Amino acid sequence: QADLRYHGGQDKAVYAYDISYYEHWKTVLERESWEMGLFGENLTTDGILDHEVKIGSIYQIGTTTLQVIQPRIPCYKVNIRFGLPDMIERFFEQRGMVRISGCWKKGIFRQVMLLNSTGIEFSVTIQDVVECLTSKGGNQEKLQEILLIPVFPERMKERFRKFLN
Repeated sequence: QADLRYHGGQDKAVYAYDISYYEHWKTVLERESWEMGLFGENLTTDGILDHEVKIGSIYQIGTTTLQVIQPRIPCYKVNIRFGLPDMIERFFEQRGMVRISGCWKKGIFRQVMLLNSTGIEFSVTIQDVVECLTSKGGNQEKLQEILLIPVFPERMKERFRKFLN
């Protein structure tokens, strides 16, 4: 990645995006080409959805173990890629932003095993984090819960602390 402040690094090594979101986007956008990786992901999954995936959950893909630590927050480049000035806004409205920490090569992996859902400790889903971000901490209880998650990146916590009442 060219800019490690916003891309890559330990907290953003792998961006997973579920294939079902492609199916949804095909009903929303007119486009001829729908190649994998179009949304910038380097891991396309099948059945790993924002409203189900919890922060802290650990998945195994082959011999690699990955932990979910934050959602994908799109940048202006998604507007450029799709040739739409409002694609970031559409992306947030449509959801589909699973971000996993780890290291993996681009590909489609249909055998992803949830090794350890830390749901007892962290009941916060990717969708919860995105909703808290887009509502600027509208749900203060959920915001407090997010800030207590040790694996949630400090840089994101700083951003979320600004939403505290």
